[in-house]
Amino acid sequence: MDDPEVLEFGRTEGCLRLFGLPFLFAGLATMFGPLLALIATPGAALGALVAIPFGFIFFALGAWMTLGRSCVRVDRRAGIIADWWGIVVPWSTKEYPLAHAKEVAIRAETRRSKNSTYTVYVVYFEGQDLKVKLHEDREFESARTLSERAAKFAGLGIRDHSGQGPSFRDAEHLDESLRERARRTGKLPEPPPMPQATRIAHRVENDEAVFELPQGGMGCAAAALGASTVVAAVAIFTVFPLAIFFAIVLFVIFCGALKAAVTRERVVASAARLRLERITPLWIGATEIPTGELEELLIRGDAIVARSDRRTLTFGSSLDGNDRAWLLGVLTTILSSPGGG
Repeated sequence: MDDPEVLEFGRTEGCLRLFGLPFLFAGLATMFGPLLALIATPGAALGALVAIPFGFIFFALGAWMTLGRSCVRVDRRAGIIADWWGIVVPWSTKEYPLAHAKEVAIRAETRRSKNSTYTVYVVYFEGQDLKVKLHEDREFESARTLSERAAKFAGLGIRDHSGQGPSFRDAEHLDESLRERARRTGKLPEPPPMPQATRIAHRVENDEAVFELPQGGMGCAAAALGASTVVAAVAIFTVFPLAIFFAIVLFVIFCGALKAAVTRERVVASAARLRLERITPLWIGATEIPTGELEELLIRGDAIVARSDRRTLTFGSSLDGNDRAWLLGVLTTILSSPGGG
């Protein structure tokens, strides 16, 4: 039965478990193969037993990857944070006073492997002489959802370091919308001045502000087409089946790049909602967030991110810095204003 005073955050990667299975089975086969051979053929060379230590190395590595667990356990009743790891059961545990945790932090960190560099969003308990990792994810939304779950359970605020400057939400206002915040603080953001050479077309329709964002351009599609041509030509002059394979793969890449190049974004904002439409020559896809549910509106990386507990909208990556900052300021003013539903 689940204990409402205890919350656990597992940190074992599913892909690591799958990767460890071949090592686990190879180790078992290497260890027990010689023994079975000796049982079946008593005169078999005892030298085969030398393979057992090597098999044990593979078995131990596979067991660690497949059965190993790392977990943070938060116990409100005992007032502790327990950080443990082990295979099947805890082998090593470090405990910290829960009272030392002052906030839940989200940090963007860079990971490097042999062939790639990527950004992950890491969630920590942080405080006085305390920094305990709870979760790591390439998707910000997953990290943000888990951070709010941890913060609500521990009665802490959330400090997000992953955007342009840290932002903080205290424990009492984790679910507060932009409008509620403006009402509570009595501060309605003023819209910034429009850039002189803006590429954003805007108008007002039915008491809603409509912003037409520029397309991203054909550069990515042209690059994909050029790469497709070169690689396909090389493949054609080598092996015909290889040419077919490359043609299919590169056609998919080119279609994706072409779709990104011809898609444009329309943002509709009012006191009632924020709506994002992605428009292509063939269809229009739309997603919206009611203004009363919109909790965050900020710039992350090269895009504007709008977030509620139920969904996240990301747009504006085709804009330059000035246009992006202006659009963010205007949307913040509209969506913080009183009225609507």
